[in-house]
Amino acid sequence: MIMAHHEFLPLCDVLFNIISLAAYFCDIVFDVVFGYALFVHNQCEWFVVILTLVIVSSVTQQIMSAKWYLHFLKNKSPSHKNAEEPVSVIKTFSSTFVLFLHALQMGVFWRYFKLFIPVDLRVVKYEVRDLCMLRLVHAFCESMPLL
Repeated sequence: MIMAHHEFLPLCDVLFNIISLAAYFCDIVFDVVFGYALFVHNQCEWFVVILTLVIVSSVTQQIMSAKWYLHFLKNKSPSHKNAEEPVSVIKTFSSTFVLFLHALQMGVFWRYFKLFIPVDLRVVKYEVRDLCMLRLVHAFCESMPLL
């Protein structure tokens, strides 16, 4: 069995993740504030449109993120030859907690924060790839009506 070597990301990657996380957070906050401003100015139809786009985007992102997470767990799990081994309670709790975060629409934030702890540098590129794809889905879902 090969043990993974966990270490912190290089400073440049950490800064990129911080800026990306801040941009994502600000995008969501500005969308909600814009929707609220429309509601206050009695433009309820546009408020509903903005709210619908934000919700559809977030739900789509979380579904894709959870699906990719479950796919990763399935591929990482031992083969069927070792099926007799008991499943760790900690792994089960961890998986349940991550899926609960996705249900609360916080799965993308979990993916970002996961990169700030010591990580296996061999899988970071896949994590960042997933984050980039989720951000692309977010941008497309919110801008789709404009296209």
